[in-house]
Amino acid sequence: MAIADTHAWFTWAVLSACFAAPTAIFAKIGLEGIDSDFTTLLRTEIILVVLAGFVADAWKWSNPTGLRPKTALFLVLSGLAAGAASRSRVYPIIDLDR
Repeated sequence: MAIADTHAWFTWAVLSACFAAPTAIFAKIGLEGIDSDFTTLLRTEIILVVLAGFVADAWKWSNPTGLRPKTALFLVLSGLAAGAASRSRVYPIIDLDR
């Protein structure tokens, strides 16, 4: 991997972390009285719709059955890790005052 690629990756990782903080804050402020597991489901559905729009707008649709098995495995693992992170770190914040 070239150094320029490494810096671009690091920049996106930092931006991702910066957007994670408002996620927790918005969830705490705006989702009082709703079960945290249900809010995770709703948030995921919203993300799916938004990202589908981005992919469609950029004409980047492709057949997921064409993925290499290793790629598919790591996408699944990444999704599971993201879901676990949301469930174990972000959304219990909502339940603190209950």
